[in-house]
Amino acid sequence: MAITVVIADDMSEVRSELRRILTTDPTLEVVGEASSGTEAISLVRNLAPDVVLLDVEMEQRDAGIAAARTIHALAPEVRIIVLTVHSDENTVLAAFQAGIVDFITKEQASLTLVEAVKLAMRDRSPLRPLVARHVRNELEHLHQREEQLLGTIRLIATLTATELAILRDIVDGKSRKQIARERFVEIVTIKKHVNGIHKKFNNRNTAAIVREMKELGIFSVIDDMFGVR
Repeated sequence: MAITVVIADDMSEVRSELRRILTTDPTLEVVGEASSGTEAISLVRNLAPDVVLLDVEMEQRDAGIAAARTIHALAPEVRIIVLTVHSDENTVLAAFQAGIVDFITKEQASLTLVEAVKLAMRDRSPLRPLVARHVRNELEHLHQREEQLLGTIRLIATLTATELAILRDIVDGKSRKQIARERFVEIVTIKKHVNGIHKKFNNRNTAAIVREMKELGIFSVIDDMFGVR
């Protein structure tokens, strides 16, 4: 029995070329073509293909990724392959998070598409060099963020309860004067606590500390870990 394929690309000439490539193999059958993500979803509902080839940018910038997410939820047994000119890291990772099994650039299509469809049907889609590089970069980024997060938590653990509360207020955008007023203390007292925070953060300035707190979502982490607030 032939492997059934739906092609989704907003350019008719691209769809024709993909159809030509696929039909060189008698075990593959193109059962439908779509020019948008919405049409691709409709074809999946009506035709139940084995494989869907999706372009990323169709009626909208990330229409293919949105369609992949919907198709994966609707019919998780359908293998989704993204075939696109976009190979930036965010696009690659977003596509895999949406449920695709393979990611091929259009310049690779003539050489790899038929094999990619067959491998997808056997659940043996390879981690291609392009994808592997992006995955490695993301894992490295996560590792670096984890180390930064742990390092910051260690610094925060050295703060007193008052310093921690004042730091949270500063991250929330409150001025020293406002914090002093809410705590019924002199502003010089708040400045003293802020200086203590600076010293414990290796003399980084307030702006740098606040930026790091926000980038890491540190107070959300603290709330989850320790039930603060």
